[in-house]
Amino acid sequence: MLSEMRNRSGGPNRRMRALAILLALLLAGPLTALIVQAAARALNLAL
Repeated sequence: MLSEMRNRSGGPNRRMRALAILLALLLAGPLTALIVQAAARALNLAL
């Protein structure tokens, strides 16, 4: 029963994965910017 449900829901799972990847990329942009700013501040303090 469970294996049949998993096989049938292959399409929606792909859509969910694509949405998850898009959300991760959208969130990764601001996060990387914050990390770069934090690193720059740390370097400025160290210098």
